Amino acid sequence: MVEVTSQYKSLKKSLLFKFMVMVAVSLLISLMVYVIQYQIQKSSITLLQDNTLLAAHNTLSRELGDVRKVVKLLVADDILKQSDENELLEQQIQTHFVNFGLAAENISQIRWLDSEGQEKYRVNFKAGQAELVPKQQLQNKSSRYYFTEGMEHSKGDVYITPIDLNVERGAVVTPHEPTLRASYRTISDSFILNGLIVVNFDLSKTLQQIKSLSTMQAQIQLINGEGYWLLHPRKDKEWGFMLEQPMLTLGKEDSQLWQVITQLPKSQDLIASHSHATSFLKMTLGNNSANGTNDIIVLVKADDSVQNEIVLWSFFIAFACAVSLISISGLYLKSSYRDQRQIIKARAHLEHEQQELLAANTKLQRYIKQQHQLQGELIEAQRLSSLGLMVAGVAHEMNTPLGGAA
Repeated sequence: MVEVTSQYKSLKKSLLFKFMVMVAVSLLISLMVYVIQYQIQKSSITLLQDNTLLAAHNTLSRELGDVRKVVKLLVADDILKQSDENELLEQQIQTHFVNFGLAAENISQIRWLDSEGQEKYRVNFKAGQAELVPKQQLQNKSSRYYFTEGMEHSKGDVYITPIDLNVERGAVVTPHEPTLRASYRTISDSFILNGLIVVNFDLSKTLQQIKSLSTMQAQIQLINGEGYWLLHPRKDKEWGFMLEQPMLTLGKEDSQLWQVITQLPKSQDLIASHSHATSFLKMTLGNNSANGTNDIIVLVKADDSVQNEIVLWSFFIAFACAVSLISISGLYLKSSYRDQRQIIKARAHLEHEQQELLAANTKLQRYIKQQHQLQGELIEAQRLSSLGLMVAGVAHEMNTPLGGAA
């Protein structure tokens, strides 16, 4: 019984060691499952981000391409190239601007400025209506950056300004009007006016279209070359450079990511990259600048809650795997322990029976030996008895004749 108890203890220790090894292996497998599941989820989101990034880029590129075509088509009309300016020609120019602007739904203004920045012609467009601005309301835009940079731009090419908000008489127009200005340098040799034709394009619908591509896994942000947001899931972070809020930049929020973006080479028009679980694409508006002010960064990033969901889901899968493996291991070892106990018990019972059989066999051998001894003694006794009878018979025979003779 003591030996059986010792075997039970030894069996428990052996199975406990096996269980610990199985637990360690199960945890290792579960860790691998977690890493694989996390990478699968992350790759899926990265693919979604890349598709969203490409869709946003195509939308913006298509708009920029249309802008160049529209401006070149506008300035190609012969009315703008006549030599003598008169009242009839002014009306024809205004009519040309009105008809052209009404044909393009995203144009908000068409202006023709002289070399001093003074507006000579201006037509505003809103909700499908055209408004001819009277001469007394025309403004001087010589201090605005798009005039000075546009005048320095080479003839025959369309200059596209960075995207900002429309400003009238020194104040940002509300509700905000995201605006892209495209200008064309006109010289007196080819046009009736030496100056700059400026076309304002309202990007409200374009930005809304890009924003509609966003999902929780791929939220789109548009950032200008200085790091300010033009489009963000939170509207209070947009247009910081126009609203005198210099802290609203990507550089302030995520300096490492902004450093990665700014260090990208400027020799390419389109650069796609991944960093910090974020997909981004850097493109230029078409006018290369040394400080990158004409760059546009299209950035796609998952919401913070999505990252937490990926971690939790991967952990849940790994945890379920660990529980399953440990449970299977425990059931297997429990069954093995029960079987081993039965084997030990059966073996002990068999050994006990063998010992009893051996004892009975020894006892039987002793009985047989004693029987043989008794048989020998009985034979010897019989022999002695026979011998005694024979001796007695002989003596009787000998005694009888002697008795007769007397």
